[in-house]
Amino acid sequence: MSTIAVIGAHGTIASALIDELACKHQIIAVSRTHVPSSTNVQCLTVEDYTEDNIEALAQHIDQGSLDAIIVATGFLHDKSYQPEKNLEALSSSHFLKSMEANCLVPMLFFKYLIPKLKQHSLTLAVALSARVGSISDNRLGGWYSYRSSKAALNMMIKNTAIQLKRQKRQTCVIALHPGTVFSPLSSPFKKQNSQWQQPQQCAQKLVKVLINLELSDSGKIFDHNAKEIQP
Repeated sequence: MSTIAVIGAHGTIASALIDELACKHQIIAVSRTHVPSSTNVQCLTVEDYTEDNIEALAQHIDQGSLDAIIVATGFLHDKSYQPEKNLEALSSSHFLKSMEANCLVPMLFFKYLIPKLKQHSLTLAVALSARVGSISDNRLGGWYSYRSSKAALNMMIKNTAIQLKRQKRQTCVIALHPGTVFSPLSSPFKKQNSQWQQPQQCAQKLVKVLINLELSDSGKIFDHNAKEIQP
C-alpha cells in the first residue's frame, strides 16, 4: 500500500482525491481545517501555511516514507478580491496574496516533503496548477494575479524537475490542471464555462493521469485528460 500526502485536504478537489485514493492507499491528509481521520486516512492539521509551520509539520512524517505528494492548495477569490478584468484592477495586496498561495506555499511543501519521498522507486510530486497559467495559451487576458501566480508555479515545477534529475532522484514532478469543478472556488464563474465536472469525476480523471506517469514526464503540465499543456 502506497503512502500519499494530500495537502489542502479540506478543499473540494483534494477531498474527492482522498476519497478516490483511500480505498487502495494510505493517506496523510494535511489541512488548516480539521479533516476527521478514517480508514487509511491520517489527518495532520496546521494553523496556517507559513514556512515555520510547514517545516514543523514535516517532522511528523518519516524520512523515505512517502510515495507521492499532491499539493491541492490555491487561491482565486474571496470577499476582498476578485479576478482582475483589466490592469486598472491590479493591486499589490491581491497579487502578493495570489503569489504566496498559488506558488510559494506549494513549493514550500515540496521543499520539506520531497526529502520524505522514497529514494529508489518512482515517486510523484504534484501540484494543482491551471491552464490559465500557460503563457502560450493565453488568448483572453485578464486575471492578472491568478494567471501570473500559476505561471510562476509552472516555472518552479520545471526548476524542481531539473534539480531532481541532476540528483538522480526517481521523482516525477508535474503540474496538473484539474479543469473546472463544481466548488466554492469556481461557482461565481459558472456562466462562463460549460465544461463542468463533479468533484469525484475530476478525481477519477486525475488519478488516471497519475498512475500513468513516467519519470520522463517530469517537469511537464498535464490537464485532467492527460493532455500536455504548453507553458
